[in-house]
Amino acid sequence: MEKNPNSREAAAAALGTKVLPSGPEGGRKLFQYLGAMAACLFAVCMGTTMGWTSAANRLVYKAEDTDLDGKLFSESEYSWVGAAMPLGALLAALPTGPAITRFGRKNMMLSLSPIIFLAWLLIIFAQNAYMVIVARFVIGAAVGSISMIAPLYSNEIAHKSVRGTLGGFFQFLHTCGVLFAYILGWAISGDLTWISVICACVPLVAGFAFFFFPDTPTWYLQQGRTEQAKKALVLFRGADYPEELLMEELNTISADIKNAEDSKKSMSEAFTTREAKMGLMLSMNLMLVQQLSGVSAVIFYAGAIFKAAGSTLSAEVSAIITGACLAGATLVSLFLVDRLGRRTLLLVSGIACIICNVVLGIYLYILVRTEKQGSEVMQPYGMIPILTMGLFMVLFSIGYGPIPWLYMTEVFTVDIRSAAMSVATVTNWAMVFIVTVAYDPLQSLIGGYSTFWIFAAIVLAGSVVVAMFLVETKGKSNEEIQEELKGRRPAAPGAV
Repeated sequence: MEKNPNSREAAAAALGTKVLPSGPEGGRKLFQYLGAMAACLFAVCMGTTMGWTSAANRLVYKAEDTDLDGKLFSESEYSWVGAAMPLGALLAALPTGPAITRFGRKNMMLSLSPIIFLAWLLIIFAQNAYMVIVARFVIGAAVGSISMIAPLYSNEIAHKSVRGTLGGFFQFLHTCGVLFAYILGWAISGDLTWISVICACVPLVAGFAFFFFPDTPTWYLQQGRTEQAKKALVLFRGADYPEELLMEELNTISADIKNAEDSKKSMSEAFTTREAKMGLMLSMNLMLVQQLSGVSAVIFYAGAIFKAAGSTLSAEVSAIITGACLAGATLVSLFLVDRLGRRTLLLVSGIACIICNVVLGIYLYILVRTEKQGSEVMQPYGMIPILTMGLFMVLFSIGYGPIPWLYMTEVFTVDIRSAAMSVATVTNWAMVFIVTVAYDPLQSLIGGYSTFWIFAAIVLAGSVVVAMFLVETKGKSNEEIQEELKGRRPAAPGAV
C-alpha cells in the first residue's frame, strides 16, 4: 500500500507535530505515555486507600480518643477496617473481566471514580467503625477492578518497544499513592478526617485526567468500530507513524479477534490449551510471590528496625522513608524492564528477596534472644538490617513489584485475556487478604523472625518456577509469545 507523504505532513501539521523518521520505532510515543499515566492515576487511589490504614493504625493504639468522630476503633474493628479492602477487591475482580469486554475499559474506569469518591464521603461522615468497614469494602471492590483494567489499558495502547515501561506505571503510581498517604499521616497527624478529605479528591482528579483519552483500539475492534480504532491508534502512535505499520497493527489485532471468534470455543475449552494454562500458571505464580515475598513484613517492621539501630525517627517518618524507597526504585524499574527483560529482573529480584528475608529473620531472632540484655547490645549492628531492608525494597521494586501486573496483560490471547486476568487478579487480592488477616496471628504464634524465613522459602519456590518456565515477553508480539508458551520457538523471534 503506497502512502502519500503529503497527507502525513498535513496530518502532522494539524496536530502541531513534526514528521519523524519512519520505522517500527519511529513516530511519537508521547500520547502512549500520557494515556497510560492517566489510566494509572487510578492506582494512586489504590495506594492512598492502603496507606490510609497506617494513619488509622496509629490512632488505634493511642491513649487519647482521636479518630474520625472522636471515638477510637477497637482492635477487632480495626482488623476488619484493614481486611475489608482486599476482600472487596478479590470479590470484584472476577466479574470485571466480562464487564470490561461489554462496556469497555474507559467506561468502566470512569464509572469507578464517583463510586470511590462517595465511599470516601462515607468514611468522612462515619458515625461508627461499621460504616468505615462498608466504605472500605466498596473502595476495595473499585480498586480490585482498577488493578485489572489499568494495566490492560496500558498494554493495549502501547507499542511493543515501550510496553514494559507503560506496564510499570501502575505499580509506580500505586507506590506513589501509598507514599502520599504516609506523608499526609505525618503532616496532618491525629486528624483522620482531613486525611480522608484529601484522599477523596484523588479519584476525581484521576477521572478528569482519563476522560480525555479514547478507549483502546482492541476494544473498538471487538465492537466492530474500525474507524474509532484507527483514530485511537493514530492518537497513540502519532500522525507521523507510517500508514503501512498502522494498518499492520490494526490487521494483527483484527486477526486475533477473528481467530478467537472462528474457533468457537467455550471459555472452559479455551483454557485447555497449553499456552493458556502456561500463561495462567505463570501469572498466578507471580501474583502469589509478589504478595508473599515479605514486603508487608518489611514495611511492618521498618519502624522497629530503625529504632533498634538507635534511630530517633518517628513511626511516621520511618514509613515515609520506606514508601519513598519503594516508589523511587519502582521508577528506576521503568527504565530497565524493556532493556533487561522481565525474566532477568524477576530472577535478580527473587534472589535478593530470599537473601534479605533470611538476613532480617536472623537479625530479629538475635534481637529477641538478647532483649533482656538491653537494646544497646544490637545497636552496633543496627546498620545491617537497615541496609538489608533498603536492598530488599529496591530490588523488590524492580522485579516482583511491577512485573506481575505487566506480565498478566502480555501472555493471553484476546479471547481469554479478560477472564484470565480476572483469575490472576483474584489470586493477588486473595493473598493480600490472607496476609492482612493472618500475619499478626502468625507472627504472634511463631515469631516475626520465622515469618521472614517462610517468605524466603515461598520466594525460592516461585523463583524456581520463573527460572524453569517463564517465557520472556520483552519486545515480542502476542503471536510470538503464544508460540513460546506452546513450547516451541517462533520462526522469527521479536527483538527490541
